[in-house]
Amino acid sequence: MLNLIIPMNDMDVHQTASDLQAAASEAGDTRAVRALDKAMLHYANGVRPMLTTGGWLIASATTLNQVYRVSTSHGCNCEAAAKGFICWHSAMTEILEAAQARQVPPTTRPRSAKQQAAEAALNELYG
Repeated sequence: MLNLIIPMNDMDVHQTASDLQAAASEAGDTRAVRALDKAMLHYANGVRPMLTTGGWLIASATTLNQVYRVSTSHGCNCEAAAKGFICWHSAMTEILEAAQARQVPPTTRPRSAKQQAAEAALNELYG
């Protein structure tokens, strides 16, 4: 899971959501499309998840003082997720993580001499 250290503008988030919706639609996953739609509706209305240890906290859009946790290992603890459905809480975190991943440049550390030698040996064997 990524830490939200890179500021994201709404256009990046909307473009990422659109791309995820297109992929879900192309795969025929109407439940994912609906969850992504709901996530973006709530995002447009100002709902923002809060990053916490091991996951995210997201306020319920329908129940006052209810907060759901989207865990990196256990998913969301909302009623829809408990029934096996894709919830908008998980969809929102997916959108934000994907949007941030697009902004993080890949790390390109120079390879050490050992790494270069190992790569050359592998290429010779399997290349």
